[in-house]
Amino acid sequence: MPVRTSTSIMTSSKARRSDANERTKRQYRRYLKEGKGLDPKTIEHHVRHIIRFEEHIGFQDFRIFDDEIAVKFKNALRAETSNLTGRVLTVATITPILNHLKNFMIWLRSQSGYKSHIRYDDIEYLTLSRKEVRAGGAGLARSKPTMEECRQSFITMPTDSLADLRDRALFAMLMLTGARIDALTTLRIKHVNLDECFIEQCGAEMRTKNSKTFRTHFFPVSDIYLNELKRWYRHLREIEVFGFEDPVFPKKCYWTRGVEFDKGGLTREFYSTGSMLSKTISDTFQRAVGRRYGPYAYRKTLATWATERAETRFEAKIVSLNLGHSRLVTTDECYVHPSEAQRREGIRNLGRKKVE
Repeated sequence: MPVRTSTSIMTSSKARRSDANERTKRQYRRYLKEGKGLDPKTIEHHVRHIIRFEEHIGFQDFRIFDDEIAVKFKNALRAETSNLTGRVLTVATITPILNHLKNFMIWLRSQSGYKSHIRYDDIEYLTLSRKEVRAGGAGLARSKPTMEECRQSFITMPTDSLADLRDRALFAMLMLTGARIDALTTLRIKHVNLDECFIEQCGAEMRTKNSKTFRTHFFPVSDIYLNELKRWYRHLREIEVFGFEDPVFPKKCYWTRGVEFDKGGLTREFYSTGSMLSKTISDTFQRAVGRRYGPYAYRKTLATWATERAETRFEAKIVSLNLGHSRLVTTDECYVHPSEAQRREGIRNLGRKKVE
């Protein structure tokens, strides 16, 4: 087997190495799309992690990969801080980065010109220690807000402008449906049925995961959320005269009034991504309870709340389908994590028969 050294790779030009990497990433995108059937957004999520590694190695050829580089990259992730929280990256953040890079390297090894440079044993070095994984899992129960924290945060939201009312309606919609933020970013007036209390998540017109189409009925959480959503919907239809194709949560309108920016108005345009609406939600929690929770945390909160009230496996399956999951195990393993208080109470009640 030939000896692999970084110096032999370094002799090629930077432009050539960059071209090779770009060509490889294009081929990998095609593989993920045609071979794995992934949607474009998921593909770019995977490739973004690969680019992160590419930046770490200074955009050198992927052939330089070995066990030492794998360890250095892993340590760099451990030391990196989040731009949002200012804290070091969590295990939950690092794990998918390493997993996507491992999948890429395994695929890359099967490509012409890479097998002699990339070894399976080296790829295994892109694995966190069991101790880290166990410690990271211990924080899962704290990764979502309580229902009371949600209610408290919602109540403190301002009502000074149209943009404020939109944000309150967005918060309410998340509490009622647990829908993903990308889906709500592309939600149209016609997709909402307030008479029957559901939204139609249409994969052909919305950014749903894997372009799924399914109906989400409102969870019976609280009337304060339903009433807020109804007020917003009536305002859009009767005051703003929005049509069926217009967004439920439109972009803000920025215009200059003298030297002052007015940020309270709204356009009829959709946001291109869900990042601005996500920040609105996390900012709301930060102001109200002193901790940032994103829209994805709602799904965990709502999934836990609903499955606790499901008395049969059939009802639990209904909850799972309402969240857009094809399998109940997805809801159980990825979303429902009992808190310490719930575990304590459950253990105490083991074997006790309920008295009517």
